[in-house]
Amino acid sequence: MSDINEKSNFVFEFQPVTKLFEEQVRLHPDKCAVASSKESFTYAQLNERANRIANSLIEKGVGCEKIVGVVLERCCDFYAVRQGILKAGGAFAVAAPDYPDDRVQFIFEDAGVPFIITTKEIAKDRQELFSRLSCTVLLLEELLENPNAGNPDTRIKEHDLCYCIYTSGSTGKPKGVMIEHINLANFVNPNPKNAETYGYVSRGSVSLSMAAMTFDVSVLEEFLPLTNGMTAVIASDEEILNPIMLGDLIVKNKVDIMTTTPTYLSNMIDLPQLQEAAAQIKVFDVGAEAFPPALFDKIHAVNPDAYIMNGYGPTETTISCTMKVITDSKNITIGKPNGNVQVYVVDKENRILPDGETGELVIAGLGVGRGYINLPEKTAEVFITLNGERAYKTGDLAKITPDGEIEFFGRIDNQIKLRGLRIELGEIEEVVNSFEGSSPVLQYRWIINIFAATLWQTARSMLKRLPLMRQNPWLITWFRMFSSSWKKCL
Repeated sequence: MSDINEKSNFVFEFQPVTKLFEEQVRLHPDKCAVASSKESFTYAQLNERANRIANSLIEKGVGCEKIVGVVLERCCDFYAVRQGILKAGGAFAVAAPDYPDDRVQFIFEDAGVPFIITTKEIAKDRQELFSRLSCTVLLLEELLENPNAGNPDTRIKEHDLCYCIYTSGSTGKPKGVMIEHINLANFVNPNPKNAETYGYVSRGSVSLSMAAMTFDVSVLEEFLPLTNGMTAVIASDEEILNPIMLGDLIVKNKVDIMTTTPTYLSNMIDLPQLQEAAAQIKVFDVGAEAFPPALFDKIHAVNPDAYIMNGYGPTETTISCTMKVITDSKNITIGKPNGNVQVYVVDKENRILPDGETGELVIAGLGVGRGYINLPEKTAEVFITLNGERAYKTGDLAKITPDGEIEFFGRIDNQIKLRGLRIELGEIEEVVNSFEGSSPVLQYRWIINIFAATLWQTARSMLKRLPLMRQNPWLITWFRMFSSSWKKCL
């Protein structure tokens, strides 16, 4: 394993992502930094908006180790807000506008946020929720009125907190993963030994942003382009669900890089409306689920020259920590470590196993985050010291192959993935158990109904919003049958 780990190491001088972004502003002030179907900002414009937000936050006392909450719809200003929070020296934690009240309240109270940034419209819609929170709601429209648009002179150190992502927790409550500036600065570094980042930034120029803003892949979609002089194109929720609109967005904006899950990509390629767009993509950065061998053949049929990266990485190890370039449908692995990342396979006593033996995959190096917010025991359980390095126990089964690659076998526990997002079944179980009179039979029925309701609500939402789908007789028939069956389960 020493060989696989030594090949990816490189030395770099730490600069926070805020300074890396400002350097791109200096180099490309008039280049488009971020665009959507409704608006676009050049690097200079995005930086100015981020600075107004940052200077407003500094005036209100935001600084090192202060987490600022964000509740916004998908838009170009989402990037201005997150850049502004970091420029002020703070860290960001995001909750989606459609999250249930109790989840939003838990996240922001657990993170101890003093401020939440949102818009006038969302503040009006969620007035009852925000009135219950102990933090202050700041309106984006007012923050952007700050007359000071200069770069703030904020000193950011390597181990200052950068962001906090809340993932599913087995205790019934989501847990906040804390990532530091050194973690993200290492991830975005375009050194050729940092293979996934290098493949991303060296083969294209316009990337698509479609991950949920609460998901750490959205951090990749923002910071890889903006720290490397590229353009990010943000897809709206409607465009993500509508193949015709998404295809138009990709073609119109000359998108040539896409980060997505295997499931979404497979479905995308199957749609005739998106094959032109898929043929335009030069780089597919695929992850968050196992890569099915048949997907390579699908991609190759539409776009034989595409550069396909199969990435792997828990949120705790900063977005992605290993990668394999997929060149055929055989020997699909999760590849080798990204830059300054080390991998080990251990037994139940955390003893390092030799190559070829299966055990728990442990990640070490500069990608390993700080731990879980307000969960010292859980942090101590999975963030360990191994071989003299800070490391994270992934809970995934793997082995090192004779070719020096990591073969992935799945989970040790009962965690599952849904649309690329981690779901702890224990979290669902805890919620069900919280109801008075719950029994195993009722629990089973509750869980079946939860998943059925999720599918039903998704289908109903899609039919409401997408004229194309409303015209599809097969889909309408399926929807009616599913609706009827689901209602009988209640």
